[in-house]
Amino acid sequence: MMLGPITGIALAIIDHRMPLLRKSLITVIIGVSLVVLVGFIVGWLHKDQPLTAEILSRTQPTSMDLMIALAGGTAGAYAMVSPHLSVAVVGVAVATALVPPLAASGILFANGETQLGLGALLLALTNIIAIQFTNALVLWLLAFAVWSMTIINQAPI
Repeated sequence: MMLGPITGIALAIIDHRMPLLRKSLITVIIGVSLVVLVGFIVGWLHKDQPLTAEILSRTQPTSMDLMIALAGGTAGAYAMVSPHLSVAVVGVAVATALVPPLAASGILFANGETQLGLGALLLALTNIIAIQFTNALVLWLLAFAVWSMTIINQAPI
């Protein structure tokens, strides 16, 4: 759900396509809002449940979270351009970096834990930026490689 729009942002930045950038940003914002809203509803329905360690672990970004997002973004961009890899599998991997902190933020907001909820949103935002950055880097490198091969193949021998 989120990989396509994040890749759209990367492509729009590389290719200077403002309509694509606008559309991709709106789609990411809507997707993020929906996941946080679902988390809020679940948290509101289960206010009597204690916050688990799994939810609380999403409130403080670590370097491991960043590495997972960078790896997911790289794999996602490569899968988009490679005919041999399934984008669906990579999309699930990317979703694991985004959905848990977004849902945790909604749950935390529903429980009145605004500061912790903002920490979970920070983790999600960091992951989105990391995925977008690696997407842009991979797409740029692949475009440069294709452009270079075209120039080399057209050079006189």
